[in-house]
Amino acid sequence: MLNVSQVAKQLGVNNQTLYFYERIGLIPSPQRSSNGYRVFSDRDVERLKFIVHLKRLGLSLQEIREILALQENDRLSCDRVYQHLKLKEQEIDYKIQELQALKSQLLPLIAICQDRLKSRDTQACSVLNDVQPIHSPTTPMDTYKIEVLGTGCKKCHQLEANAKEAISHLGVDAEISHITDMMEITKRGVMKTPALVIGDRVMTQGKVPSAAEIETLING
Repeated sequence: MLNVSQVAKQLGVNNQTLYFYERIGLIPSPQRSSNGYRVFSDRDVERLKFIVHLKRLGLSLQEIREILALQENDRLSCDRVYQHLKLKEQEIDYKIQELQALKSQLLPLIAICQDRLKSRDTQACSVLNDVQPIHSPTTPMDTYKIEVLGTGCKKCHQLEANAKEAISHLGVDAEISHITDMMEITKRGVMKTPALVIGDRVMTQGKVPSAAEIETLING
């Protein structure tokens, strides 16, 4: 049995990452030692290795959650894995296009700076004013639909406040709605409130993740 620090060191992550995975339900709550500290079995460590490996491949936490659920029910087919990996390949292609567009802007600016350095130009440098925003028509918009599901309790309002703080800190466009109708909540497959939904995916249930944790969920 290994403690949190030993497992984190073995996997190359920090302790808070393991606590976070436990809080959002990616791993079951580990056993406790006689003095109350978390201890991880070999099975726990193998599950964590799998999660960390998928995360390093670029899969989002929600995608990892779906894969784990399929794996636990012996329904993880090659077709499902292919779908996830193909989508990730497309996202990487989008990022490559953005980086190439950015590089095409940087190269002439670098050349201008080099010329000015050679001529010992001492005027204030203004080349960065010429940088244009990168707009790729094939890049998904950073607009998020976020729903807080609950009956209007104190925890629901705290979850909504944390979501707003996360959005503000990330600087992304988002629409936040608070749904209190139990029929609507049930339709989304939510069993415990408050719940957080990003896009069409239920990210947490019965918990109030912090603003920092919500940022991680938004970034995936």
